[in-house]
Amino acid sequence: MLDRFNEYLALLRSPSQRIAIRIDWLNEDESIAHSITEDVYDMSGSLSVQMQNGVRSTATLKLNNIDRRFPVNPNSIWFDQKVGINIGIYLSDGTPYYIPKGVFYVTNPQEAYLPNEKSLTLNLVDKWSHLDGSLFGNLDGIYQVPLNSNIYNAISALLKTDRGNGKPLDVRTPMLSSYYLNKTWNSRSDIYRAILTPFTSRIEASGTYADVILDLAGKMLAAHVYYSESGQLVVEPTSDDVSDETKPIQWEFRLSDYEYLGDNVTYDLEGCYNEIAVMGAVLNGRQAKGLAQNLNISSPTRIQLIGRKCDKPVIDENYYADELCQAYAEHLLKQKTILQKSITINSAPIPHLQTNKLVSIDKPGYLPRPERFLVSAYSIPLSQTGTMSITATNINELQFTGSGAPAIITPSLPDGTLGESYYASLSAIGDLPIIWSVVTPAGSETGLPDGLSLNTSTGVISGIPSATGAFTLRIRGTNSVGHDTKPYSITISNNTGGGLYPAEDLYSSAALYPRAD
Repeated sequence: MLDRFNEYLALLRSPSQRIAIRIDWLNEDESIAHSITEDVYDMSGSLSVQMQNGVRSTATLKLNNIDRRFPVNPNSIWFDQKVGINIGIYLSDGTPYYIPKGVFYVTNPQEAYLPNEKSLTLNLVDKWSHLDGSLFGNLDGIYQVPLNSNIYNAISALLKTDRGNGKPLDVRTPMLSSYYLNKTWNSRSDIYRAILTPFTSRIEASGTYADVILDLAGKMLAAHVYYSESGQLVVEPTSDDVSDETKPIQWEFRLSDYEYLGDNVTYDLEGCYNEIAVMGAVLNGRQAKGLAQNLNISSPTRIQLIGRKCDKPVIDENYYADELCQAYAEHLLKQKTILQKSITINSAPIPHLQTNKLVSIDKPGYLPRPERFLVSAYSIPLSQTGTMSITATNINELQFTGSGAPAIITPSLPDGTLGESYYASLSAIGDLPIIWSVVTPAGSETGLPDGLSLNTSTGVISGIPSATGAFTLRIRGTNSVGHDTKPYSITISNNTGGGLYPAEDLYSSAALYPRAD
């Protein structure tokens, strides 16, 4: 319910906040087998997230059990064990409000059985590790996707590949942005449909399934590719990401508030560039080209102020159209800007923060106030103590072009579970402010699931679903220039897992070793 989310937001600014952590042991289909919480186990560790293609999230979790009150069985943690991490806070009624933070595989668990320490340490990495060869994903032969194949169909088919044990690479349906479905890349002589492979993708036997996906989505589409907090593979556009000022502000830091603990700014003048060129394939005697320049009058590194500071041209024949080269050049320029100047914010834990979205800071010296920053990485503790570290970049350093009427770019909304906290955030490009709304249902549309609501200012959908079913709706973003409407669907299912159980019911051992029969 919206009231619970609003209370969660209010309590984040309170020194009396109490962090809630739940670790879910997941079945093969990613339903919950059983869960443990910080009030049952003495937990420590951290979760780290970085905005990049491939692995975005890693975590280390240590379960201390020196008094043997709560048995932990390391024999149940092995290959293919998936773990869900949820972080939140306890509300005034004593119940936790959780935010999902990802689905992970266990790698290299470490067990300590010493006179003064009995613990189990889990090293966790997101589901990309089952594609890149870290845990799984090495190819056993050449993998080819023919010319003019549908890229989304090829990615979906790859994820269904049988690993030799009757199980697919990924049980979840990927979140594939609709942006590319009708997108075309323009060259000087031809127009190409973005969704179709412009050449045969060939990955040698020494490669991985991750290499196939990066070739299809990363190179051919110039897209972001990663696993979301819900455990779904995401393919979303990067070219639109240049317009960051329209993204929702997840949190406003104020100097007088409890959760703000300070910040520091790092400058990398050697790595600063304001112009990047991409040179692509030569077709019909013409070479595809793209050039990105920082001309933003608010940027202290703009060309008009310091002159042209060019990085070495990127030469890649996989980029076959001018528009595709341009999209990749803008993406690279954005990354170079993030390296050039970054701010590290220290704060109390704020569980709902995500990368590639905004936070703001209201303090003297920032004009306009509050100033907005794009989150590129963060680390959050998996314990009752500790501080959160947030790495972000001033959006004045990231804006190279203008905006206009809104265009919703969120590819799809995650599904939910009956009675479990739900959180999703909508994004759009266009002039601010953008007002969000759910279009009055028509025909077979149902609107939002019961128990969920949409924040019209931030674009956040949150609450606790109170009914199961498949829900269809349209969401509209409106600004002073125009509006955009996009259809979505959300499925709310019953929790088929075991839920929360007493720790002594979860395992069959007395301590860190199996109980002797």
